[in-house]
Order: sequence, then C-alpha cells, then structure tokens
Amino acid sequence: MPKAVKARLFNQLQEFRRVPPRRLSPQFANPDQAQFFPYLTGYVAFYDGDYKTAITELRKASQEDPFILILLAQSYEKVGDAARAKEYYGKVMANNGHGPTNAFARPVARKKLAGG
Repeated sequence: MPKAVKARLFNQLQEFRRVPPRRLSPQFANPDQAQFFPYLTGYVAFYDGDYKTAITELRKASQEDPFILILLAQSYEKVGDAARAKEYYGKVMANNGHGPTNAFARPVARKKLAGG
C-alpha cells in the first residue's frame, strides 16, 4: 500500500476516534458500520508495521472472519509469539466458510502450520 494512501487512511481513522460518531460525516454516521473500525485500524497498523496495535485492534474485530484471524496470526508471529500465531492459524483452518476471505486465508494458514 503506498505511503500516502496509508497516511490518509490513518488520518481518517484517527478523526473517527476523536469525534463522536454523530458529528462525523454521513458515511460514518451509520452505527451498523462501527463494527468495522477495529478491523480498519488493525489493518492499517499491521501494514504500517505496528503489530502490537494491530493485535489490540484486530482482537476487537469479528473473530469469525478468517481474514481478520490471519492478520492476527501474522501479527503475533511478527511480535515473536509463535504459540499465539499457531493458535490463530488453527482458528483459520477451523473455519469452513466458502467466502473470499477464507479462500485467501486458508492457504496461508495451511502453509504456516505445515512449517512454511
């Protein structure tokens, strides 16, 4: 992800945290979308190399989404917590959904659990 894009997304997410939801622009006013912000902040932190923040934020996100679980596993791996990384790779493999997030996450988890 280009640095300028990461910076813009990070700034938008910081603005969301700072301003109460009702005062944000219309795209952020929908409380049903608030559940996605931990994923977004975790995603940005992960790709910015801030793995501890990524873990903190992604743990608040849906623990049923294989893509979030794979990001958590990789974050734990990056901070040196191999046991937790393995646990989350296992959670990805336990998910038998047929969506695109699982199609992406399962091969990565399978390879990691096989020692790759």
